[in-house]
Amino acid sequence: KGILLNNSGTEINNVLIEGNYWSGISMYYSFPIIKNSIIQNNGSTNESFSTSIESFSSNSQFINTSIVDNIGDILISDESNAVFINSTIVNGGGFWMTDESSMNMVNSIVWNNMSQNSQFSQVDISYSDIQGGWDGEGNINNDPMFVDSDNGIYLLMSESPCIDGGTSDL
Repeated sequence: KGILLNNSGTEINNVLIEGNYWSGISMYYSFPIIKNSIIQNNGSTNESFSTSIESFSSNSQFINTSIVDNIGDILISDESNAVFINSTIVNGGGFWMTDESSMNMVNSIVWNNMSQNSQFSQVDISYSDIQGGWDGEGNINNDPMFVDSDNGIYLLMSESPCIDGGTSDL
């Protein structure tokens, strides 16, 4: 595991979390704020269930964070709440939500992930670009037009439909 939080309220800012075998971040009974960070290339195909992020009974915020090129899912479980603001979630396993957990997302991009699974969970997404579409105010389903996603450059091209597509009311 890259970072293990247990009963912690820490702020993680400007950090690269990369290349961890089991999980990039694991949270238990925690309430972290992860800002301006990159979580990439985490997880393993050799495990029966590998994650890029796992949250158990935690309330986490991901702000201006890129979660890219991970093998495992983002697991939100055991009545956790995850908030994603201005975040990019690309080329990963997707989301796996269980046990009355919730997720709120605004001004974010979710593209080219393997799955979106939600069991007994609440999901609220707005002003985001969600591949395959998602009901919610301001959401779109358009290619985000990354500069060079094949080489891990997830900056937006000037003609991207995501530019000026969000909201400043946060």
